Amino acid sequence: MGDSVMETDDMKASIAGSRVQGFLEEICSKNKVSIDSIEKELFMENRKKRKSLERRRKLRFKIKELIQELNALEVSIDNSNIKISNLSEKMTKISE
Repeated sequence: MGDSVMETDDMKASIAGSRVQGFLEEICSKNKVSIDSIEKELFMENRKKRKSLERRRKLRFKIKELIQELNALEVSIDNSNIKISNLSEKMTKISE
């Protein structure tokens, strides 16, 4: 009994896939565009998004590192004088 249900679902999926394929081919022929060019365009768009996400992850990580470095600075305020210890050492790390 379970096998016939799976076969029915597979048949429905196959029919739906064929219909989508036919519909896509019809649209492409009307617009004089190839399916391959559409697939390539989608691939390039997804690639751009992945690179953008990767850049954002790297920037977030770098920002977290910088915040930790800033938090590690020793700051003392005496009257109106502000003294920051280890600043030159931290600045060379940041510039690298």
